[in-house]
Amino acid sequence: MRKALRRFSIAAALAVPILGIPLGVYCTLTYEPPFYREQHDVSGIRRQAEADRFVAQSLQLRNDIANEERWEAVFTDDEVNAWLVRELVAHFGDRVPPGVDDPVVAFDLDRMTLAFKVDRGPLRTLVWVVARARVAADHTVALRLEKIRAGAMPIAADELVGPITTQARALGLDIRWEEEDGQPVAFIGYSPTPGRLDVVLERVQLVDGQIYISGRSDRSGGPVVGLSLPNRQVLRSTFPRKRNRQSTPSVRPASAKSSSTTPLT
Repeated sequence: MRKALRRFSIAAALAVPILGIPLGVYCTLTYEPPFYREQHDVSGIRRQAEADRFVAQSLQLRNDIANEERWEAVFTDDEVNAWLVRELVAHFGDRVPPGVDDPVVAFDLDRMTLAFKVDRGPLRTLVWVVARARVAADHTVALRLEKIRAGAMPIAADELVGPITTQARALGLDIRWEEEDGQPVAFIGYSPTPGRLDVVLERVQLVDGQIYISGRSDRSGGPVVGLSLPNRQVLRSTFPRKRNRQSTPSVRPASAKSSSTTPLT
């Protein structure tokens, strides 16, 4: 009896680490940060309203770029995520990399996080990237990748650099990579008016829950036409085509994310 108990104890002692290792790996790779889980708790009615706001503001931004010398806009991550859920796959599914599903963004002070589901062997895991964004030069945005995770496990930047480069170039973007303090930086060039360089993004500012962008449009080359921003299904014809000059935008307090406003400094 004692020998049997001893053998059982030894077997149990060996089984715990053997079983615990794959279980730990599974939990690590299937981890989802709170900001991602919270997006799945949003009601359908609220999501539709947020998506409609994103569509309306995108159309107004397009019109301002085409009709105004200076333009600016504020988007919340709730609005962007609602549009991603309701419109991205339906109207731009061919621009989503194969195997990528359920993308979510989160805006924090000076940083943004992009998360998406991918199949990694037998597991479906969440890959998320924390990046610092800035305008590096005219028509060039720099994204410095500060953290890359698969679930809770750090992964090498090389696993994303290749796919990001391929997808960016497939969308007609010019992209090059450099390194700053040991971290990869993507310099992404883009002109919304092919053949012209008179639409310039001047500022990108990230605060808690919101992104602010501003720039200028030069009229010396004539009217801005052929502007490459989402249209048709996304920028619906039911929204007004033109409006008065846009007033200075305001940023909604991140804690409330309501209609109340606070001037951006």
